[in-house]
Amino acid sequence: MSIQGPLAVRTPPVASQGQLPCEPGVCARAEAGCYSARAVRSSGAAVTILCLSLTSNGCGGVRPPAAPAVFPLKALWTTPVGDFIEGSLATDGRRLFAITRAGVVRALEPATGEILWQSDQRTGALAAGEAGLVVRLVDGTVRCLAAAKGTLRWETASGIVGDLPPVLDGDRVLIAGKGLAALDLATGRVLWSAPTDPTITSAPLSAGSRLLAGEEDGTLRCRDRASGVSLWTLRTRSALLATPVFDPERRRLYVGTTDRRILAIGLEKGQRGWTWKVGADIDSPGIIQEHRVLFASFDAVLYALNRGNGNLVWRAPLPSRPISGPLVSGSTVLVACHESDVIGFDLKTGKAVGNLRTSARIGTAPLLLGGRLFLGLRDKSVVGFELAGFGTEPAR
Repeated sequence: MSIQGPLAVRTPPVASQGQLPCEPGVCARAEAGCYSARAVRSSGAAVTILCLSLTSNGCGGVRPPAAPAVFPLKALWTTPVGDFIEGSLATDGRRLFAITRAGVVRALEPATGEILWQSDQRTGALAAGEAGLVVRLVDGTVRCLAAAKGTLRWETASGIVGDLPPVLDGDRVLIAGKGLAALDLATGRVLWSAPTDPTITSAPLSAGSRLLAGEEDGTLRCRDRASGVSLWTLRTRSALLATPVFDPERRRLYVGTTDRRILAIGLEKGQRGWTWKVGADIDSPGIIQEHRVLFASFDAVLYALNRGNGNLVWRAPLPSRPISGPLVSGSTVLVACHESDVIGFDLKTGKAVGNLRTSARIGTAPLLLGGRLFLGLRDKSVVGFELAGFGTEPAR
């Protein structure tokens, strides 16, 4: 089932005198407003010179292969887990992990949904990587399990109470809540701890030598990654729930707020850049794709903004409030919505390209891995789907 919605037409840049825009389908940059063709006028007659480019990404050369299709998605498996999934799913690239409200951690095989192992822990949240599976418990206890078997590698009392998921940051683990702590990923040793009031309300973001996290009173705080020392703060009007997005090219952050704004903020000193107003709160991170930054807002709209100047590229309606931030697979943007829809949009235009309706209410943010999409459902199960183009040769 596909959903059609209104499109916001993006006005391309204005050509300078004597130029014509490149033709879509001929120039790979035409969508972004490429003006390589020139119109030469003589005695009232117009002669158009075909566009040429000295770069491989410009006009002329071989058209890049089309991205694999996402829709329709094929149902692969459903695995009952006997309880509601707590927080989000996690993956180390080989396995899928879920923790239930009762604190049972399970590892699943992504291709089949087979349960590889399970381990009784306590209520908490997960993060996974090549170094192992990290379980953060509400009381501040942090455990690292071997991803292959679920055996305990180490356990540490971080002293940081809360329910935010742990964040893997290179050789360390970040634990946020009633403060922020950095732990050595190999041993669990506490490298530094920074108690804070008010409580941290967004999962921390690592951006080079800086760490960023939102706080309960609306403060965005930047810390030194090596020591945890506070470097600068920026105030918004209510609690920040969405983790910022880092733009390394522009040394800039983009953050959705619960005071109905999307902000561009300089990384070095926290200086404000552009602002875009939205119709409701944003509680999930955005994503950067090419010249765009995308956010899903509680006004049931997906926004694509120019990350350079904050201008609207396109906006697309959602059937209901988003459950999480947008994901991108190839040229398709995916957004999971209450109650049971995962909607796909064309990345360049915002046109709706497909809809997956699940058999029960969606309970977790979607997770993409190896051409597959995974969700935890409110019927106490985990489900796996295969993207339409997975395992096929790209169209040429």
